[in-house]
Amino acid sequence: MSRILAIDIDGCALTVISEDWFHYLKAKYKFKPEFMYLKTDWRHHKLPYNLTELFDFSDENQDGFEFFRNAFLYDNYEPRVDAQLYLKFLSDAGWDVIFVSKVMGAHAASKTNFIERWFPYAKACILTSEKQFVK
Repeated sequence: MSRILAIDIDGCALTVISEDWFHYLKAKYKFKPEFMYLKTDWRHHKLPYNLTELFDFSDENQDGFEFFRNAFLYDNYEPRVDAQLYLKFLSDAGWDVIFVSKVMGAHAASKTNFIERWFPYAKACILTSEKQFVK
């Protein structure tokens, strides 16, 4: 039996997307009152994985995740260099590197192309809207 390493794209192999998402949310929505201090001093605080927790969505049609529903979202991103190096090392050492990532809207093709472009040795890519059930 081979050893399997399952990794996410967002926040793991690609961290800059979280910062871009934060700036997008900050420009479009208001912070919840208890998080107003992040408006100017966000770099010195640990932010939650789900950045929408920081913002007020007064309109029921807003959720902050529209950022991820972009069909071309991953087309111009590059992964973390250390992720490329370590995942290649593990692949060469016999690990089956697979990606497990949440998809929203139409960005599945862009995310798949990103993985194939930067991690051609990946054995599988599991894209799902219910990532929490993949064990």
